[in-house]
Amino acid sequence: MKIVYVLNNGARAGASMAFKNILPGLLANGVYPIVIIPEKNELYDELLQNGIKAYMTRYKPNTYPRFDNITSVILFLPRIVARRIVNHIAVRRLCQELKNQEINIVHTNTSIIDIGYRIAKKLGIPHIYHIREYADEYFKHKLYPTDAVFTKHLLSPDTYSICITKDIQKHFHLDDKNYSTVIYDGVAHDESMSYIQEKEDFYIFVGRIEYGKGIDILIDSYIKAKAEQIELPHLIVIGNVNDIKLYQSLQTKIKLAGVTNDIDFKGELNNVTEYIRRAKAVIVPSRMEGFGLVTTEAMFCHSLVVGNDIGGTKEQFDNGLEMFNNEIGIRYHNGIELIDILKEIANKDISEYTSVIDLAYKTVSRLYTLESSVMSIISFYNKITYA
Repeated sequence: MKIVYVLNNGARAGASMAFKNILPGLLANGVYPIVIIPEKNELYDELLQNGIKAYMTRYKPNTYPRFDNITSVILFLPRIVARRIVNHIAVRRLCQELKNQEINIVHTNTSIIDIGYRIAKKLGIPHIYHIREYADEYFKHKLYPTDAVFTKHLLSPDTYSICITKDIQKHFHLDDKNYSTVIYDGVAHDESMSYIQEKEDFYIFVGRIEYGKGIDILIDSYIKAKAEQIELPHLIVIGNVNDIKLYQSLQTKIKLAGVTNDIDFKGELNNVTEYIRRAKAVIVPSRMEGFGLVTTEAMFCHSLVVGNDIGGTKEQFDNGLEMFNNEIGIRYHNGIELIDILKEIANKDISEYTSVIDLAYKTVSRLYTLESSVMSIISFYNKITYA
């Protein structure tokens, strides 16, 4: 089965990592992948080194440009025009490259890229949108030209969708459509990861430094908790800075609160999993999370998760609650609750959360293995190709 995969930029972005994780399983199940990628990065190099056919051609997300400063306002219209031209060239070029290669399906790895849809329509082959995001104000994605046009794409013939949560499927009104399915991202293999019982005294946040990820909520809550309780675990922040203004405002807050030595911004790291395994708690404060890759990875690592009870994070918590009639993490609904939780965990030994951590691991081991994700995708491919 020959499948074209259209990726977004960012080799370490969640969508790209999810694709990279399932790729070996797809290959083992007879998929011949052709990967389209918009920039030369470490993922592109890795694909070529492993003998996987990959095309690098420039294209942009099918979203409006940023509109948050004087420069972006002046360049707003020119950037829209430039994006349409770049994407048109990419579609035309890729159609020429792919038209005689007997492609079975074009699978776009995110919903904010539309060149895969346009290529599939021109070549007359089925297309899958892998919908991973809400594309709303939390993450400053506004689909071009309107949400209604994207919905029209989803309803068009020979167009299918994979949603990474039931909540996202419902958000796009696809929950009663037989051409849409829910497949959770595979996070780890089904063998057990070693359990570090003696956790170190730090909290951890993993994610991009941007408004949607809620890092400002966590920093504000941590500062207030620290003011009320001197002894608090160190806070480690791992992730690249997407919003420099937000990052600078956080640094100012941290300095004014006198907690510079208590909060450590480490940027992007290669050994994130080791930090997650050793953390006393993993904090997921996203204002809206598509799936919650960090949540499930932390649970695979036998680490305690504290998460905002919304979106994909809520769905993962709810799945565990439905399975075992017990919570598999610690939910909060506002910054005040988060302050109390940060203080509570600080005052307890991690052994007091053993049952929560164990049930969390059992939940993700049943629902989010790479093997189950791959087999669900293969089954969906077969359903499409033999329809």
